[in-house]
Formats: sequence, C-alpha cells, structure tokens
Amino acid sequence: MNLRLELLGPPVIQINEEAVNLPRRRSRALLYYLAAAGAPQSRDHLIALLWPNLDEPRARHAFRSTLYQLRRTGLPIEADRETVHFSAHAKVWVDVTVFRQGVARLCAPTDPVVTGPMALAQLTELAALYRGEFLEGFYLNSLNYEEWLYLEREHWRGAYLDVLERLIEAQIEAGHYLQALNTAQQALATDPLQERFHRAAMRLLAWLGQRTEALTQYERCVQILRDKLGTAPLDETEALHRAILEGKVVPPIGTPGAGGPAGERWPAPGCPSPFVGQRSGHWVLSEVLARAESDPTPVVMITGEPGVGKTRLVQEVLAASPVITIWGTAHP
Repeated sequence: MNLRLELLGPPVIQINEEAVNLPRRRSRALLYYLAAAGAPQSRDHLIALLWPNLDEPRARHAFRSTLYQLRRTGLPIEADRETVHFSAHAKVWVDVTVFRQGVARLCAPTDPVVTGPMALAQLTELAALYRGEFLEGFYLNSLNYEEWLYLEREHWRGAYLDVLERLIEAQIEAGHYLQALNTAQQALATDPLQERFHRAAMRLLAWLGQRTEALTQYERCVQILRDKLGTAPLDETEALHRAILEGKVVPPIGTPGAGGPAGERWPAPGCPSPFVGQRSGHWVLSEVLARAESDPTPVVMITGEPGVGKTRLVQEVLAASPVITIWGTAHP
C-alpha cells in the first residue's frame, strides 16, 4: 500500500494514487497529527489532544471509534496498548517529512548538494512542496489541537521562507536574477513584513536596471511596516535605499538578462573574458564599496591559494564601481 499525505496547503489524502475521503473531522485530525509527527504517539496524548472536554471513559470510546473508522477506510494505522503509529509494511509519503529531510540535507556541510546547481535544484523542489499554509482551511473544535495547528503553521511558514531565502542566494549565484526576483516576490506574498525580502527585491530590481521599481519597492516596504507594525525600516534597508538613490547598487557581474542561464553573464567593462564563480565574494565587496562613503572604516581581507582568482575578483568589482582606487604591492 502507498499512502500519500500532503499537509502543506489544503490537505490531500491518497491511497495508491486514489483520493480518500474521510467525512469525520476528528478522523482527519488524528491522521494529520500522526503524519506531521512522523513518529508513534501515545494514546493518552492523542486523547487529550482531540477530546479535551470529554471525561476519560467517553474520550477513550471516541478514540477507539475513530481508530476503527480510519482502519475501515484502509489507512495503514496500527495501535498497541500504549501507542498509535503507521504500519511498517506501508509506504507512507508525507510532504512535511520530505521537506524536513531536505532542509537537514542542505545543512550537512559534507553533502555535495549544499552548493552549486544541485543545491539550486534541491531548493527549487523544496519550495514547490509548500502549496500554502499548513493544513490550510482545516480546523478542529479543540483548544489543544488549535494551539498545535497555530504553532505548526508558524513553523512551516518560517521554514518555507528560510528555504526561499537560500533559493534566492542560489539563483543569484547561478546568475538567474529575474528568477531570484520572482522568488523574493513569492516570499513577500507569504509574509509582506519580511524586510529581508524587500531588500532582496530592491537590490535585484536595481541590478536589472529597474531603478524606479526598486525605489517603489522601498516605498511599499515603508508603508507596510508603518501600517501593520507602526515602525520604520531597519538601518540596513535605509542604507540600501540610499545606495540605490545614489546609483551605487550594481550587479555582481555586469547586467543580467531576463530569464535563465543563457545570456545572463558577460564581463564588466575592462575585463577581457567572462568571470565565472566567486559571486558571493563579489556581492560582499560590492556592498562594502556601496557603503564606503557613509562608512569608510571597513577592512576586507581576501585569502586563498594562488591562482584561485583573488586578483580577478577585485578587478571585477572595481571595474563596475565608480570608487577611485589606489593599488599597492607589499614586499616582505
């Protein structure tokens, strides 16, 4: 038996690719909780969660009846004297489990999927799992269950936004600026109070040559924060706004195209050949230079083995910057 449960968005239940309809709300609530937990759950805990207002005999009777209804529908749920769990013989696919495992894999420093094209593909797949709010549209007349629902929704919304932030970084690393902008706007549609995504959209719009739109994005951020929270943007957002006004926000590598990989990279003026890699370092140095007028104190040290492109990285950044530069060489 293959059981598929989608909890990120309107819930979906399928057995062997066929939709399953569970008319009783508490039957669905129990199934969703077991799927989200990903581990056996104690009977007492489930009874307290689903029937907090019933006395113990009635609550236990309702629990047994709910288990019977789930098994009768064909769901692979087993129970012993202490716990309830999915059958070990069934293949159970749950989107939150896949999401959780994917994030854990991306956090493993030795995994090859952490960086490069594989990371971009993995992050794109993870983001696609989030179809909407956790158990969107579902509720239960139980204070305990509703509290759990609230916490889970906050957790998965935050996890999704963190994935989108990493996806934006990966898209920028690959030179896909327009895709990164779309991802930033997708994040803001989920939570418009997240300044990190307003800044990402502002920066990407400026890189794409859409200065007016970048400034409009800033104004939108100001208005949302004022209307919803009664606060002003962070200093980091204000600094980026000033840099855009002064024309100091330039893309890491020339000016990107509008879509995918093709045509999105070409060298900045003065550089004889395309520059590939080092985008993260390029971004950091560009931001330091953009803030040089208001904050002239930063010192940046670039280290690495000979031939990895340290000098070329600096040349690329300075070729696209109006800052006057003094070069020097130190000899031991």
